[in-house]
Amino acid sequence: MLCMAGALCCTAGQMIAARLAAVPAGLFPALQPLFTVLAALAGYLPAIWLLDRAAPAKGWGRAPVRRLPCLLAALLGAAALGSLLSLLLPGERAASLPPEGAMIPAGLLAKCLLPAVCEEWIFRRRMLPLLTEAGASGAVAGTAVLFALAHPDPRQAVTALFAGLVLGAAAWKYGAGCSAVLHLCNNLLAFGQLWNPGLGKAALAAGMLLGWPVLVVWLVKHRPRVSARLAGALCHPLAAGGFALYLARFIWNITGGNA
Repeated sequence: MLCMAGALCCTAGQMIAARLAAVPAGLFPALQPLFTVLAALAGYLPAIWLLDRAAPAKGWGRAPVRRLPCLLAALLGAAALGSLLSLLLPGERAASLPPEGAMIPAGLLAKCLLPAVCEEWIFRRRMLPLLTEAGASGAVAGTAVLFALAHPDPRQAVTALFAGLVLGAAAWKYGAGCSAVLHLCNNLLAFGQLWNPGLGKAALAAGMLLGWPVLVVWLVKHRPRVSARLAGALCHPLAAGGFALYLARFIWNITGGNA
């Protein structure tokens, strides 16, 4: 239940942070960059505080430089698959305007660096050890579901679910530092799309052309271990409970509950 509480704290914190960041826009525009960064950080603090007190920590490890290109390709492939599947959902993706002036460094901190470090701290460094009883596949799948649960937007949640599988596998083998580097690269790519939408198309193409073959090779290579523990992963109370909460929230959102 600690993982559930952490995921829900992260979700609630981010929703509150989004509203806090918008407060000075009409009253004190000059303070909006500072409020954006502080609100983003405050959104993660409840989950970090909760898990730091009770959860064991997985080491940060070291990002394997030689394997980073393959891992990044796998992440792009998983994100591309999630993005394509999210197109099946009703509604349209909300367009975001590129930030200007002081909001650019504030956006880099609030949208790229802080999520990469804080979310990997929460989901991979703290939650992953809590799910080790289900084995590698169970822990990775459980944290991916909880990671998706922390994204209120259904389209983002689908992409986060698939990306979370790759980030969890990277953290399991190489440490949370590796998954944080991959997460940061993905966030920077998404941030760059605000100015150049072609980056999104390039990332999607790279994911399909490079990432999918890497994912297929990995699945073929590790298929016996994944299959042997799949039942245990699905039956694990934390993973099953997280999936149930995610599914309920997901259905609520796509049927208009978030309107």
